[in-house]
Amino acid sequence: MFISVFLSLILCIIEGTGAVWTSPMLKKLNGTDDNPLKRIISIDESSLLASLPIIGSTLSSFLIITLSDKLGRKPLLALHGLASLVYLLMFAFFANIWCYYMARVISGINSAVISIIVPLYICELADSSSRGTLAAGMIVSMNVGILITFIGGPYIPFFWYHSLMALLPICFIIFFSAFALESPYYNPQGVSSRTEELLKKLRGVDDVTDELNEIKRCLEETTEENFFEQIKLKGPRKAFMLGVGLTILATCSGPSVIITYTQMIFDYAEGNWSGEVENIILGSVQLVVSVFAAIVMDKFQRKHLMIVSAAMQALSLALLSLYLILKDKGVDVEAFGWAPLLCFLSYVSFYNMGFGPLWNTVIGELLPQGIKDTAMTICSLLNSGIVFVFTMIFQRIEKSIGLGQTLMFFSVITLLSAVYVAIFIVETKGKTLEEIQLELNGKKLKPAPL
Repeated sequence: MFISVFLSLILCIIEGTGAVWTSPMLKKLNGTDDNPLKRIISIDESSLLASLPIIGSTLSSFLIITLSDKLGRKPLLALHGLASLVYLLMFAFFANIWCYYMARVISGINSAVISIIVPLYICELADSSSRGTLAAGMIVSMNVGILITFIGGPYIPFFWYHSLMALLPICFIIFFSAFALESPYYNPQGVSSRTEELLKKLRGVDDVTDELNEIKRCLEETTEENFFEQIKLKGPRKAFMLGVGLTILATCSGPSVIITYTQMIFDYAEGNWSGEVENIILGSVQLVVSVFAAIVMDKFQRKHLMIVSAAMQALSLALLSLYLILKDKGVDVEAFGWAPLLCFLSYVSFYNMGFGPLWNTVIGELLPQGIKDTAMTICSLLNSGIVFVFTMIFQRIEKSIGLGQTLMFFSVITLLSAVYVAIFIVETKGKTLEEIQLELNGKKLKPAPL
């Protein structure tokens, strides 16, 4: 189980490198020193390179889930490793803006796989005692990729950077194909002796009768009714609505937009260090915190972690907003030049310790098997659509009402996310997927035997 999950997380590292690709690479493409195009790109070309991954992610979501049902989780992830290799080699060997556009679209498809299939794969492989820790590994891996780009992107030549990054999907394809296991929930021919043998390998025990029966019940629910029939039922409908609400609030709270424009915010705040140095510090802290979070994730209730995380994120953004508003009003804030970086560090630390790794994981745990694929695709589309809109309009809103006021808006939404989790979200820690569905359907769980 752990080997399969660990190997799947290599894709998350690749996604991390792609998530902040624009930070060092657009600067190179807007210069002449290390520009394979031999010309400075236009503003429109720069905007397309930044936004095309979101379009690729959005358009591919339903195709990805269909392929997952047809091919299985493991073959789809392996094929996507090949796609990641292709787009990195396109950057390395084709000095053409249209090839770069296509490469960015493919990297967006990578994002869709990360947000839909990898959480699904991990959730279906993991047992109830380790889902949180293993899911937190996604954030750790993405932060590894982010830090790699922050450290190497500005200093390694364009060609060699992408050539070296291509080693990641090569390693992934080889080792994942050889050693990873398929999800026990992927059974096109129904639950069989193959499923039982797979469970024994995953759990390392001979008696997997209870979990095998649980999978049978889940798959029976899947085949009995389609998505629209299932959401008429209380449990699936409640899980779907909770997932949609959590997706909207988690996305509207702005983490993707804030990370995208980190460099711009740092430059505007005029802190004590250069943007490159602050990015490296930020990436390093993100990685350390996400590793710590992965270690302690399953020692605390999901709800408690998410509530505290969101509340502290809101406070961090509010303090940063206050700093920027005072600066805009002409107040001398030079003595507090350390504040923007400190607020950012606080924001990303609490995000990585709770809301970041958990909101998508909790959605995967809440959704019953019968609607999980379609519902997670809808949530992914919502996420991509909101991120695309916010990314496109962020600079206009910032110029219209001010950067401080814009970040204050995100602070308020983040606080609302904490309230939403406290009131509506069902605790999922330590419960089997079947127990979670019983609770969503309003049935009391039987106490565990002493």
